Amino acid sequence: MIQTLFQHDDFTIVNKPAGLSCHNDNDSLIHQLGKGWHLVNRIDRETSGLVVVTQKADLQNQIQLALTQGKKLYSAILRGNMPRQSEGLPNEQTPGLWNEWAYPISDQGEGRETPQGKVEDQKESKTLYTVVQSNSYFTAVHCQLITGRQHQIRKHSRLAGRPILGDPRYGNAKDNERISKLYDFHRMALHSWKLELVWKGDSISCESPVPESFAQLFTTMPA
Repeated sequence: MIQTLFQHDDFTIVNKPAGLSCHNDNDSLIHQLGKGWHLVNRIDRETSGLVVVTQKADLQNQIQLALTQGKKLYSAILRGNMPRQSEGLPNEQTPGLWNEWAYPISDQGEGRETPQGKVEDQKESKTLYTVVQSNSYFTAVHCQLITGRQHQIRKHSRLAGRPILGDPRYGNAKDNERISKLYDFHRMALHSWKLELVWKGDSISCESPVPESFAQLFTTMPA
């Protein structure tokens, strides 16, 4: 059963679990929702969190544009330690809390050894991030997408030397397997937790709680 978090006359925001494809499988999100639904945005199979869908195909592109002009915030757990800048989450009044990844990357799936893709395919890309918690092994960050390249946060964190925990494409397979066994953690630690957009003059904000398993990485003693 797919959880609905926000409902509007023109679109619905649902909470996609990790491991479920948005559209590629017979048991995909769009298949489970039933006939007549259209995706406004997509997140990777391994990513959980907010997806916007609509039954009004004639409005699909307009809603996509409103979402592009809004904000998409993600929560991720990265491998390794990164220093925390200050208390609290960044916002318009405290822009200095944001850090930036601006590696040019391609707009297609790549591999761990060449996450940027071919030089001729690379495009300007920008992700803002802030550290919210860290220890010697992991770093919890919130990320805001400024551009929307395929696998952008996954590629940018890998290029920064801090791949997302459990990432099967851009992470280290042996490290992922070891962490999975030690911490009983069996997914990629990336979650779409907040969307903001303006639609027909109304400001709309929707949140999906960050999975408890993310926080438990910082409190669980390794097996």
